[in-house]
Amino acid sequence: MEELKVEYLILMDKEGAYCDNKQAFNKLLQVCSDIKISSNKIKYKSALNVDYLIKCGEVEGKDQRFFHVSFGSTCDHSNIDTFVSLLKDIKKIVHKSGGQPEILRDDISSYYSNLSYPKIHSIENLMRKLIATFMLRKVGKSWVKDSSPTDFKSAVDNSKRKPSGYMNALYQVDFIHLSDFLFKPYAVNDVSKLFKKISDTEKVEELDLDDLKDHIPRSNWFRYFSEIVECEDSYLNKRWSELYELRCMVAHNSIVSKQEYEKIGSLIGDIEEKLEKAIQEIDKITIPEDDQELVAESVVSNINSKYGEFLVSWKSLDQLLKVLANSLNMTNRNATLKNGMRSKVIIPRHVFIKMLSKKNIFGDDEVVNTIRNLYSFRNQLVHEAVSLEVGELDSFIVQAKDCSNYIASYIEKLEQKRVEVFLDDNVPEYMNGILRIGRVVVHDGEEAIDREDLVNNLEFSDENEIVDFICQAIGVAAHNVLIHE
Repeated sequence: MEELKVEYLILMDKEGAYCDNKQAFNKLLQVCSDIKISSNKIKYKSALNVDYLIKCGEVEGKDQRFFHVSFGSTCDHSNIDTFVSLLKDIKKIVHKSGGQPEILRDDISSYYSNLSYPKIHSIENLMRKLIATFMLRKVGKSWVKDSSPTDFKSAVDNSKRKPSGYMNALYQVDFIHLSDFLFKPYAVNDVSKLFKKISDTEKVEELDLDDLKDHIPRSNWFRYFSEIVECEDSYLNKRWSELYELRCMVAHNSIVSKQEYEKIGSLIGDIEEKLEKAIQEIDKITIPEDDQELVAESVVSNINSKYGEFLVSWKSLDQLLKVLANSLNMTNRNATLKNGMRSKVIIPRHVFIKMLSKKNIFGDDEVVNTIRNLYSFRNQLVHEAVSLEVGELDSFIVQAKDCSNYIASYIEKLEQKRVEVFLDDNVPEYMNGILRIGRVVVHDGEEAIDREDLVNNLEFSDENEIVDFICQAIGVAAHNVLIHE
Protein backbone atom coordinates (compact mmCIF):
# COMPACT_ATOMS: atom_id res chain seq x y z
CA MET A 1 0.00 0.00 0.00
CA GLU A 2 1.20 3.51 -0.84
CA GLU A 3 0.29 6.82 0.79
CA LEU A 4 -0.27 8.99 -2.30
CA LYS A 5 -0.84 12.72 -2.28
CA VAL A 6 -1.71 15.06 -5.14
CA GLU A 7 -1.80 18.87 -4.84
CA TYR A 8 -3.17 21.45 -7.27
CA LEU A 9 -3.08 25.23 -7.24
CA ILE A 10 -6.18 26.37 -9.13
CA LEU A 11 -6.66 29.92 -10.37
CA MET A 12 -10.10 31.32 -11.23
CA ASP A 13 -11.15 34.75 -12.42
CA LYS A 14 -13.24 36.57 -9.82
CA GLU A 15 -15.31 38.48 -12.37
CA GLY A 16 -18.56 36.66 -13.01
CA ALA A 17 -17.43 33.63 -10.98
CA TYR A 18 -19.78 32.09 -8.48
CA CYS A 19 -17.03 29.96 -6.96
CA ASP A 20 -15.65 32.46 -4.45
CA ASN A 21 -15.11 30.44 -1.24
CA LYS A 22 -14.42 26.94 0.05
CA GLN A 23 -18.09 26.02 0.34
CA ALA A 24 -18.81 27.10 -3.22
CA PHE A 25 -15.78 25.17 -4.49
CA ASN A 26 -16.94 22.04 -2.68
CA LYS A 27 -20.40 22.41 -4.20
CA LEU A 28 -18.75 22.79 -7.61
CA LEU A 29 -16.92 19.48 -7.22
CA GLN A 30 -20.10 17.74 -6.09
CA VAL A 31 -21.72 18.58 -9.42
CA CYS A 32 -20.27 15.16 -10.21
CA SER A 33 -22.67 12.70 -8.57
CA ASP A 34 -19.75 10.34 -7.82
CA ILE A 35 -18.11 12.90 -5.51
CA LYS A 36 -19.39 13.30 -1.94
CA ILE A 37 -17.60 15.73 0.42
CA SER A 38 -17.93 15.60 4.17
CA SER A 39 -15.61 17.71 6.33
CA ASN A 40 -12.06 16.87 5.18
CA LYS A 41 -13.03 13.67 3.37
CA ILE A 42 -14.15 12.78 -0.15
CA LYS A 43 -16.08 9.62 -0.92
CA TYR A 44 -15.75 8.72 -4.60
CA LYS A 45 -18.02 6.20 -6.32
CA SER A 46 -18.70 4.71 -2.87
CA ALA A 47 -15.40 2.89 -3.29
CA LEU A 48 -12.57 5.26 -2.43
CA ASN A 49 -11.98 7.40 0.66
CA VAL A 50 -9.73 10.41 0.10
CA ASP A 51 -8.29 12.93 2.56
CA TYR A 52 -9.14 16.40 1.30
CA LEU A 53 -7.77 19.82 2.29
CA ILE A 54 -8.47 23.20 0.73
CA LYS A 55 -7.16 26.74 1.17
CA CYS A 56 -8.36 29.74 -0.80
CA GLY A 57 -7.62 33.43 -1.16
CA GLU A 58 -7.12 36.24 -3.61
CA VAL A 59 -4.16 36.50 -5.97
CA GLU A 60 -2.37 39.75 -5.19
CA GLY A 61 -2.52 42.29 -7.99
CA LYS A 62 -4.83 40.13 -10.10
CA ASP A 63 -8.59 39.89 -10.36
CA GLN A 64 -8.28 36.20 -9.56
CA ARG A 65 -8.87 33.78 -6.72
CA PHE A 66 -6.71 30.77 -5.89
CA PHE A 67 -7.69 27.39 -4.45
CA HIS A 68 -4.88 25.26 -3.05
CA VAL A 69 -6.30 21.73 -2.85
CA SER A 70 -4.69 18.47 -1.81
CA PHE A 71 -5.98 14.91 -2.10
CA GLY A 72 -4.48 11.95 -0.25
CA SER A 73 -5.32 8.28 -0.30
CA THR A 74 -3.81 4.93 0.64
CA CYS A 75 -3.68 2.98 -2.61
CA ASP A 76 -2.33 -0.19 -4.10
CA HIS A 77 -2.14 -1.31 -7.72
CA SER A 78 -5.79 -2.43 -7.62
CA ASN A 79 -7.44 0.88 -6.69
CA ILE A 80 -4.99 3.54 -7.88
CA ASP A 81 -7.05 3.76 -11.10
CA THR A 82 -10.02 4.91 -9.04
CA PHE A 83 -7.92 7.68 -7.49
CA VAL A 84 -6.77 8.74 -10.98
CA SER A 85 -10.40 8.72 -12.16
CA LEU A 86 -11.37 11.05 -9.30
CA LEU A 87 -8.60 13.49 -10.23
CA LYS A 88 -9.64 13.43 -13.88
CA ASP A 89 -13.24 14.26 -12.91
CA ILE A 90 -12.05 17.10 -10.69
CA LYS A 91 -9.80 18.59 -13.40
CA LYS A 92 -12.63 18.28 -15.93
CA ILE A 93 -15.01 20.17 -13.63
CA VAL A 94 -12.39 22.86 -12.91
CA HIS A 95 -11.61 23.35 -16.61
CA LYS A 96 -15.29 23.66 -17.52
CA SER A 97 -15.63 26.31 -14.81
CA GLY A 98 -12.78 28.37 -16.23
CA GLY A 99 -10.19 27.23 -13.69
CA GLN A 100 -6.51 26.66 -14.43
CA PRO A 101 -5.08 23.83 -12.28
CA GLU A 102 -1.31 23.68 -11.81
CA ILE A 103 0.29 20.55 -10.37
CA LEU A 104 2.30 21.20 -7.20
CA ARG A 105 2.73 17.57 -6.23
CA ASP A 106 1.86 14.30 -7.94
CA ASP A 107 2.72 11.13 -6.02
CA ILE A 108 0.87 9.06 -8.61
CA SER A 109 3.44 10.09 -11.20
CA SER A 110 6.20 9.33 -8.69
CA TYR A 111 4.60 5.94 -8.02
CA TYR A 112 4.71 4.95 -11.70
CA SER A 113 8.19 6.48 -12.11
CA ASN A 114 9.47 4.42 -9.20
CA LEU A 115 7.94 1.28 -10.71
CA SER A 116 9.43 2.11 -14.11
CA TYR A 117 12.97 2.91 -13.05
CA PRO A 118 14.04 -0.65 -12.05
CA LYS A 119 12.67 -1.98 -15.34
CA ILE A 120 14.59 0.60 -17.37
CA HIS A 121 17.67 0.03 -15.23
CA SER A 122 17.44 -3.71 -15.89
CA ILE A 123 17.02 -3.50 -19.68
CA GLU A 124 19.84 -0.97 -20.01
CA ASN A 125 22.07 -3.28 -17.98
CA LEU A 126 21.03 -6.22 -20.14
CA MET A 127 21.97 -4.29 -23.27
CA ARG A 128 25.41 -3.52 -21.83
CA LYS A 129 25.81 -7.15 -20.88
CA LEU A 130 25.03 -8.33 -24.41
CA ILE A 131 27.41 -5.85 -26.01
CA ALA A 132 30.24 -6.55 -23.57
CA THR A 133 29.90 -10.32 -23.55
CA PHE A 134 29.70 -10.62 -27.30
CA MET A 135 32.37 -8.10 -28.25
CA LEU A 136 34.97 -9.32 -25.77
CA ARG A 137 34.48 -12.86 -27.02
CA LYS A 138 34.18 -12.02 -30.68
CA VAL A 139 36.68 -9.23 -31.22
CA GLY A 140 38.86 -9.11 -28.13
CA LYS A 141 40.29 -6.12 -26.27
CA SER A 142 40.36 -3.82 -29.29
CA TRP A 143 36.58 -3.91 -29.79
CA VAL A 144 36.05 -0.24 -28.93
CA LYS A 145 38.63 0.82 -31.48
CA ASP A 146 37.92 -1.57 -34.33
CA SER A 147 34.27 -2.58 -34.32
CA SER A 148 32.20 0.41 -33.25
CA PRO A 149 30.15 2.84 -35.32
CA THR A 150 31.69 6.32 -35.51
CA ASP A 151 29.00 7.90 -33.30
CA PHE A 152 29.62 5.32 -30.57
CA LYS A 153 33.39 5.90 -30.57
CA SER A 154 32.81 9.66 -30.58
CA ALA A 155 30.51 9.36 -27.55
CA VAL A 156 33.27 7.50 -25.68
CA ASP A 157 35.96 9.99 -26.78
CA ASN A 158 33.87 13.01 -25.75
CA SER A 159 32.91 11.61 -22.35
CA LYS A 160 34.12 13.63 -19.37
CA ARG A 161 35.00 10.37 -17.60
CA LYS A 162 37.53 8.42 -19.63
CA PRO A 163 37.35 4.62 -19.38
CA SER A 164 40.01 2.91 -17.28
CA GLY A 165 39.52 -0.30 -19.22
CA TYR A 166 37.77 -1.56 -22.34
CA MET A 167 34.74 -2.75 -20.38
CA ASN A 168 34.30 0.57 -18.64
CA ALA A 169 33.86 2.23 -22.03
CA LEU A 170 30.26 1.02 -21.99
CA TYR A 171 29.60 3.08 -18.90
CA GLN A 172 30.72 6.27 -20.63
CA VAL A 173 27.92 6.05 -23.21
CA ASP A 174 24.37 7.35 -22.80
CA PHE A 175 21.35 5.05 -23.08
CA ILE A 176 20.50 6.06 -26.64
CA HIS A 177 24.06 5.56 -27.96
CA LEU A 178 24.00 1.92 -26.89
CA SER A 179 21.50 1.36 -29.68
CA ASP A 180 23.93 3.01 -32.13
CA PHE A 181 26.45 0.30 -31.29
CA LEU A 182 24.08 -2.54 -32.13
CA PHE A 183 21.78 -1.07 -34.77
CA LYS A 184 23.55 1.72 -36.68
CA PRO A 185 25.10 0.57 -40.01
CA TYR A 186 28.81 1.09 -40.58
CA ALA A 187 31.42 -0.29 -42.96
CA VAL A 188 34.30 -2.44 -41.74
CA ASN A 189 36.59 -1.28 -44.57
CA ASP A 190 37.12 2.26 -45.80
CA VAL A 191 35.16 2.97 -48.98
CA SER A 192 38.28 4.55 -50.52
CA LYS A 193 39.90 1.12 -50.41
CA LEU A 194 36.99 -0.25 -52.40
CA PHE A 195 37.45 2.38 -55.09
CA LYS A 196 41.19 1.60 -55.29
CA LYS A 197 40.52 -2.13 -55.42
CA ILE A 198 38.10 -1.70 -58.30
CA SER A 199 40.48 0.68 -60.07
CA ASP A 200 43.39 -1.75 -59.80
CA THR A 201 41.35 -4.76 -60.97
CA GLU A 202 41.43 -5.67 -64.66
CA LYS A 203 38.93 -8.52 -64.57
CA VAL A 204 35.76 -8.83 -62.50
CA GLU A 205 36.68 -12.44 -61.71
CA GLU A 206 39.59 -11.13 -59.65
CA LEU A 207 37.22 -9.50 -57.16
CA ASP A 208 36.18 -11.41 -54.04
CA LEU A 209 32.44 -11.04 -53.35
CA ASP A 210 32.75 -11.46 -49.58
CA ASP A 211 35.52 -8.88 -49.53
CA LEU A 212 33.32 -6.45 -51.46
CA LYS A 213 30.46 -6.97 -49.00
CA ASP A 214 32.71 -5.86 -46.16
CA HIS A 215 32.49 -2.36 -47.63
CA ILE A 216 28.67 -2.30 -47.33
CA PRO A 217 27.51 -0.42 -44.21
CA ARG A 218 25.74 -2.91 -41.95
CA SER A 219 24.83 -2.93 -38.30
CA ASN A 220 26.42 -5.17 -35.70
CA TRP A 221 23.04 -6.77 -35.20
CA PHE A 222 22.79 -7.64 -38.91
CA ARG A 223 26.37 -8.93 -39.01
CA TYR A 224 26.36 -11.07 -35.89
CA PHE A 225 22.86 -11.74 -34.58
CA SER A 226 20.49 -11.90 -37.54
CA GLU A 227 21.11 -15.62 -37.97
CA ILE A 228 20.55 -16.55 -34.32
CA VAL A 229 17.65 -14.19 -33.45
CA GLU A 230 14.66 -13.84 -35.76
CA CYS A 231 14.40 -10.08 -35.53
CA GLU A 232 15.46 -7.20 -37.77
CA ASP A 233 17.65 -4.45 -36.37
CA SER A 234 15.08 -1.81 -37.38
CA TYR A 235 12.46 -3.52 -35.15
CA LEU A 236 14.63 -3.26 -32.04
CA ASN A 237 16.06 0.14 -32.92
CA LYS A 238 12.56 1.66 -33.19
CA ARG A 239 11.51 0.26 -29.81
CA TRP A 240 14.75 1.31 -28.13
CA SER A 241 14.23 4.89 -29.37
CA GLU A 242 10.66 4.91 -28.02
CA LEU A 243 11.90 3.56 -24.71
CA TYR A 244 14.57 6.27 -24.59
CA GLU A 245 11.88 8.99 -24.80
CA LEU A 246 10.00 7.41 -21.90
CA ARG A 247 13.23 6.92 -19.96
CA CYS A 248 13.88 10.66 -20.26
CA MET A 249 10.45 11.36 -18.78
CA VAL A 250 11.29 9.19 -15.75
CA ALA A 251 14.82 10.56 -15.36
CA HIS A 252 13.81 14.21 -15.81
CA ASN A 253 10.95 14.11 -13.30
CA SER A 254 8.20 14.58 -15.89
CA ILE A 255 4.63 13.45 -15.26
CA VAL A 256 4.46 9.68 -15.79
CA SER A 257 0.99 8.12 -16.05
CA LYS A 258 -0.17 4.53 -16.00
CA GLN A 259 -0.25 4.60 -19.80
CA GLU A 260 3.46 5.52 -19.99
CA TYR A 261 4.27 2.90 -17.34
CA GLU A 262 2.45 0.19 -19.31
CA LYS A 263 4.11 1.33 -22.55
CA ILE A 264 7.50 1.04 -20.86
CA GLY A 265 6.64 -2.50 -19.76
CA SER A 266 5.46 -3.46 -23.25
CA LEU A 267 8.57 -2.09 -24.98
CA ILE A 268 10.90 -3.70 -22.47
CA GLY A 269 9.10 -7.03 -22.90
CA ASP A 270 9.67 -6.91 -26.66
CA ILE A 271 13.33 -5.89 -26.34
CA GLU A 272 14.22 -8.13 -23.40
CA GLU A 273 13.08 -11.29 -25.16
CA LYS A 274 15.36 -10.60 -28.14
CA LEU A 275 18.38 -9.59 -26.06
CA GLU A 276 18.07 -12.63 -23.80
CA LYS A 277 17.82 -14.84 -26.86
CA ALA A 278 20.96 -13.23 -28.32
CA ILE A 279 22.92 -13.81 -25.10
CA GLN A 280 21.77 -17.42 -24.89
CA GLU A 281 22.72 -18.15 -28.50
CA ILE A 282 26.09 -16.40 -28.56
CA ASP A 283 27.92 -19.75 -28.65
CA LYS A 284 26.37 -20.47 -32.05
CA ILE A 285 28.42 -17.67 -33.53
CA THR A 286 31.71 -18.88 -34.94
CA ILE A 287 34.61 -17.19 -33.19
CA PRO A 288 38.36 -17.84 -33.21
CA GLU A 289 39.45 -20.35 -30.59
CA ASP A 290 42.09 -17.96 -29.25
CA ASP A 291 39.36 -15.60 -28.16
CA GLN A 292 37.55 -18.14 -25.94
CA GLU A 293 39.65 -17.12 -22.91
CA LEU A 294 38.03 -13.69 -23.16
CA VAL A 295 34.65 -15.10 -22.21
CA ALA A 296 33.81 -12.96 -19.22
CA GLU A 297 30.25 -12.00 -18.51
CA SER A 298 31.43 -10.97 -15.08
CA VAL A 299 33.38 -8.08 -16.58
CA VAL A 300 30.08 -6.20 -16.80
CA SER A 301 29.18 -5.13 -13.27
CA ASN A 302 25.59 -4.27 -12.64
CA ILE A 303 24.81 -0.64 -12.13
CA ASN A 304 24.57 -0.14 -8.37
CA SER A 305 21.08 -0.68 -6.93
CA LYS A 306 21.55 2.52 -4.91
CA TYR A 307 21.12 4.56 -8.10
CA GLY A 308 17.35 4.16 -7.92
CA GLU A 309 17.26 5.13 -4.24
CA PHE A 310 19.21 8.31 -4.95
CA LEU A 311 16.94 9.32 -7.84
CA VAL A 312 13.85 8.87 -5.65
CA SER A 313 15.43 11.12 -2.99
CA TRP A 314 16.47 13.66 -5.60
CA LYS A 315 12.97 13.78 -7.10
CA SER A 316 11.49 14.56 -3.69
CA LEU A 317 13.96 17.43 -3.31
CA ASP A 318 13.21 18.71 -6.82
CA GLN A 319 9.46 18.68 -6.09
CA LEU A 320 9.95 20.65 -2.87
CA LEU A 321 12.06 23.24 -4.69
CA LYS A 322 9.23 23.62 -7.18
CA VAL A 323 6.79 24.30 -4.32
CA LEU A 324 9.27 26.75 -2.76
CA ALA A 325 9.70 28.64 -6.04
CA ASN A 326 5.91 28.94 -6.33
CA SER A 327 5.60 30.22 -2.77
CA LEU A 328 8.33 32.83 -3.29
CA ASN A 329 6.87 34.04 -6.62
CA MET A 330 10.03 32.83 -8.37
CA THR A 331 8.55 30.52 -10.98
CA ASN A 332 8.87 32.98 -13.87
CA ARG A 333 10.40 36.32 -14.70
CA ASN A 334 10.13 39.11 -17.27
CA ALA A 335 12.42 38.75 -20.27
CA THR A 336 12.95 40.52 -23.58
CA LEU A 337 12.31 38.24 -26.55
CA LYS A 338 14.19 38.37 -29.87
CA ASN A 339 11.38 40.44 -31.38
CA GLY A 340 11.81 43.05 -28.66
CA MET A 341 8.58 42.12 -26.86
CA ARG A 342 8.53 41.62 -23.09
CA SER A 343 7.17 38.34 -21.84
CA LYS A 344 7.24 36.11 -18.78
CA VAL A 345 9.49 33.04 -19.07
CA ILE A 346 9.79 30.07 -16.74
CA ILE A 347 12.81 30.18 -14.46
CA PRO A 348 14.83 26.95 -14.93
CA ARG A 349 15.64 25.05 -11.77
CA HIS A 350 19.40 25.73 -11.95
CA VAL A 351 18.70 29.47 -12.27
CA PHE A 352 16.31 29.33 -9.31
CA ILE A 353 19.05 27.68 -7.23
CA LYS A 354 21.44 30.52 -8.15
CA MET A 355 18.75 33.02 -7.14
CA LEU A 356 18.41 31.35 -3.73
CA SER A 357 22.09 32.07 -3.18
CA LYS A 358 22.11 35.56 -4.69
CA LYS A 359 19.10 36.70 -2.68
CA ASN A 360 20.41 34.96 0.48
CA ILE A 361 17.06 33.22 1.02
CA PHE A 362 18.39 30.75 3.61
CA GLY A 363 20.83 33.11 5.32
CA ASP A 364 23.94 31.22 4.13
CA ASP A 365 25.07 29.22 1.12
CA GLU A 366 25.68 25.84 2.77
CA VAL A 367 22.29 24.38 1.84
CA VAL A 368 22.34 25.95 -1.62
CA ASN A 369 25.81 24.59 -2.35
CA THR A 370 24.73 21.13 -1.26
CA ILE A 371 21.67 21.31 -3.53
CA ARG A 372 23.83 22.51 -6.43
CA ASN A 373 26.21 19.55 -5.90
CA LEU A 374 23.30 17.12 -5.77
CA TYR A 375 21.95 18.40 -9.08
CA SER A 376 25.40 18.18 -10.66
CA PHE A 377 25.77 14.58 -9.48
CA ARG A 378 22.27 13.72 -10.65
CA ASN A 379 23.07 14.98 -14.16
CA GLN A 380 26.27 12.93 -14.26
CA LEU A 381 24.40 9.86 -13.08
CA VAL A 382 21.63 10.19 -15.67
CA HIS A 383 23.65 11.39 -18.66
CA GLU A 384 27.08 9.89 -18.11
CA ALA A 385 26.27 6.57 -16.34
CA VAL A 386 29.00 7.14 -13.74
CA SER A 387 30.06 4.21 -11.58
CA LEU A 388 30.46 4.91 -7.85
CA GLU A 389 31.05 2.99 -4.66
CA VAL A 390 28.12 2.28 -2.33
CA GLY A 391 29.52 4.62 0.32
CA GLU A 392 29.61 7.55 -2.11
CA LEU A 393 26.02 6.95 -3.17
CA ASP A 394 24.89 6.66 0.46
CA SER A 395 26.42 10.07 1.13
CA PHE A 396 24.48 11.67 -1.74
CA ILE A 397 21.26 9.97 -0.60
CA VAL A 398 21.66 11.32 2.94
CA GLN A 399 22.41 14.81 1.61
CA ALA A 400 19.31 14.74 -0.61
CA LYS A 401 17.09 13.68 2.29
CA ASP A 402 18.59 16.29 4.64
CA CYS A 403 18.03 19.05 2.07
CA SER A 404 14.44 17.88 1.52
CA ASN A 405 13.76 18.05 5.26
CA TYR A 406 15.28 21.53 5.43
CA ILE A 407 13.24 22.83 2.47
CA ALA A 408 10.03 21.25 3.82
CA SER A 409 10.61 22.95 7.19
CA TYR A 410 11.33 26.27 5.46
CA ILE A 411 8.13 26.05 3.40
CA GLU A 412 6.16 25.38 6.59
CA LYS A 413 7.62 28.54 8.14
CA LEU A 414 6.70 30.52 5.02
CA GLU A 415 3.05 29.53 5.44
CA GLN A 416 3.03 30.68 9.07
CA LYS A 417 4.09 34.24 8.24
CA ARG A 418 1.72 36.98 7.09
CA VAL A 419 2.83 40.41 5.89
CA GLU A 420 0.93 43.69 5.56
CA VAL A 421 2.37 46.30 3.21
CA PHE A 422 1.13 49.89 3.37
CA LEU A 423 1.87 51.99 0.30
CA ASP A 424 3.56 55.38 0.65
CA ASP A 425 0.92 58.06 0.02
CA ASN A 426 3.51 60.84 -0.32
CA VAL A 427 4.79 59.95 -3.77
CA PRO A 428 5.28 63.20 -5.78
CA GLU A 429 2.81 63.85 -8.59
CA TYR A 430 5.55 63.84 -11.23
CA MET A 431 6.16 60.17 -10.30
CA ASN A 432 2.65 59.20 -11.36
CA GLY A 433 2.33 55.41 -11.61
CA ILE A 434 5.32 54.72 -9.34
CA LEU A 435 4.68 52.82 -6.08
CA ARG A 436 6.78 52.98 -2.93
CA ILE A 437 6.53 51.15 0.37
CA GLY A 438 5.41 53.21 3.35
CA ARG A 439 5.31 50.54 6.03
CA VAL A 440 5.82 46.77 6.38
CA VAL A 441 4.36 44.75 9.26
CA VAL A 442 5.34 41.09 9.65
CA HIS A 443 2.93 38.88 11.60
CA ASP A 444 4.73 35.75 12.80
CA GLY A 445 2.47 33.86 15.19
CA GLU A 446 1.29 36.35 17.80
CA GLU A 447 4.21 38.71 17.16
CA ALA A 448 3.91 41.78 14.89
CA ILE A 449 7.16 43.39 13.77
CA ASP A 450 7.66 46.64 11.86
CA ARG A 451 10.37 46.14 9.20
CA GLU A 452 11.64 49.68 8.86
CA ASP A 453 14.66 48.44 6.89
CA LEU A 454 12.33 47.69 3.98
CA VAL A 455 10.99 51.25 3.80
CA ASN A 456 13.82 52.57 1.65
CA ASN A 457 12.25 54.60 -1.20
CA LEU A 458 12.64 51.77 -3.70
CA GLU A 459 10.40 52.35 -6.69
CA PHE A 460 8.03 49.72 -8.10
CA SER A 461 5.92 49.76 -11.25
CA ASP A 462 3.12 47.60 -9.87
CA GLU A 463 2.02 45.63 -6.80
CA ASN A 464 3.35 42.35 -8.20
CA GLU A 465 6.88 43.74 -8.02
CA ILE A 466 6.30 44.67 -4.39
CA VAL A 467 5.05 41.14 -3.61
CA ASP A 468 8.17 39.67 -5.25
CA PHE A 469 10.39 41.99 -3.23
CA ILE A 470 8.67 41.19 0.07
CA CYS A 471 8.66 37.42 -0.55
CA GLN A 472 12.36 37.33 -1.22
CA ALA A 473 13.33 39.86 1.47
CA ILE A 474 11.35 38.29 4.30
CA GLY A 475 10.70 34.72 3.26
CA VAL A 476 6.93 34.58 3.08
CA ALA A 477 4.43 32.88 0.77
CA ALA A 478 3.16 35.23 -1.94
CA HIS A 479 -0.48 34.65 -1.10
CA ASN A 480 0.24 35.74 2.49
CA VAL A 481 1.29 39.26 1.43
CA LEU A 482 -1.50 41.82 1.75
CA ILE A 483 -1.04 45.26 0.18
CA HIS A 484 -3.02 48.25 1.48
CA GLU A 485 -3.57 51.31 -0.71
